[in-house]
Parts: sequence; structure tokens; C-alpha cells
Amino acid sequence: MKILIVFIVCLLSGCAHQPDNQAEQQARIAILATALQTLSPDASEQEARNFATVAVHTAANLREQYQVNATPWIHNIEVNSGIKPRGLCFHYANDLAVKLKPLAPPHWQLYSVQANPKQLLEHNAIVITGAGKPWQSGIVLDGWRNSGVLYFGPVIEDKYPWQLKNKIKNKNFQQPNITTSNHPGS
Repeated sequence: MKILIVFIVCLLSGCAHQPDNQAEQQARIAILATALQTLSPDASEQEARNFATVAVHTAANLREQYQVNATPWIHNIEVNSGIKPRGLCFHYANDLAVKLKPLAPPHWQLYSVQANPKQLLEHNAIVITGAGKPWQSGIVLDGWRNSGVLYFGPVIEDKYPWQLKNKIKNKNFQQPNITTSNHPGS
């Protein structure tokens, strides 16, 4: 029995994504900034770098704020059982959007997306595109997937079957309510 417990603990803790160190964060910021300039070539290098810096640092800060010390799925269990108050994928998406929405205009547009809506494996994230471009042409920004290490990549190449939830409007998007969902997914 002890061997089984040790095996389970090792398995679960070994799957946790480790936080970025400073060098890894800087590399991630540089790559995202380049991708953002590709989405909107009229954006300056400084604007793209600033947006990327806020995105990467916000995801890392949310990891600390949500007290994530396990895999996203284990953390979901902690939130859904009331052990921790926040840290589901929609928390990451909403809180990241609140920080990024003032930085998007005039070059970029943010969208709220979901995969597998109303199912056990529902997932939420945000997408950034060039202003006026379709959401499918953008980049997924997902803080939940790697436990606060920001994932980003093209929507069309992602493993999740994303669907548009809504366009995040600058003046109408407000700080999300700090309650947890009754939904057992992410």
C-alpha cells in the first residue's frame, strides 16, 4: 500500500509544470513579441515587447496568487473541492484578459475562446489577433495549461478545438467575479 501511495504522489507531482526562471521568461517574452509584431506589423517593437512582458509576467503572478503547486488538473480538484478559491482555466483567461485588454488597441484584438463547452473537459483561454482580423488567425494565450507558464501558439495549430465565446470589448469588459464555477472541468 505504501508503494502505491508513493507511486501516485511521484506521478502527480512529477507532472507539475515548473515555473519559468528569469532567463526562460525573457526568452518567452522575446518569442511572443516577435509573434505579436507578425500579427500587427504596424505595432512597434516596444509595444509588442510590453504586451508580451505583461502577458508572461501576469500568468506567472497568477500562479502565485492562485497558489498553484501541482498539475492544472490537481489544482482544479483543489478549487472544485473548496481547498483553493481560484485557478481554473476561466480564472486564468479572465484575469489575463483584464491585464491585457488596455494594451491591445489599436494594434490587436482579444477574444475569449472555449473548447468542449459544457463538457467535463471544457477549457477556456484568450486569443489575440491583429486588429480587425478573424479570431482563427490569432495566437492562443493560455495561462492554465502549464500552471502559470504562459502557453502561446497559433489557434489553428493548437490541440484544443477552440470556439469563439466573444470579442473582448475594451470599455465593457470588467473585472471577473471571484467565485468558482460548479463545473468540474478546467
